[in-house]
Amino acid sequence: MTGVAVAALIGGGAFAQDQQPPPSDCDQQLIQTQALVQSQVDANELSEDQQEAVYEVLDNADALCMDGKSDEANATLAAVSKIIGGGQ
Repeated sequence: MTGVAVAALIGGGAFAQDQQPPPSDCDQQLIQTQALVQSQVDANELSEDQQEAVYEVLDNADALCMDGKSDEANATLAAVSKIIGGGQ
């Protein structure tokens, strides 16, 4: 029984280490924007040039989020709306 209890404790500790923190507000905004872009791509509403531009902006915003620059990331994500809006 002691072996089972030790295994449970070790397993529980490993589980706690594997858990990731919830996404930040910046990450959530990025995820929502990516979903919007994907729906536009799936519906063939964006040209290849628009897609390339959008993906570049998303990459930049992702890097800004990772650096903790959420205000800059949000401003960068606003460019996606302009690109998508121009394609409608």
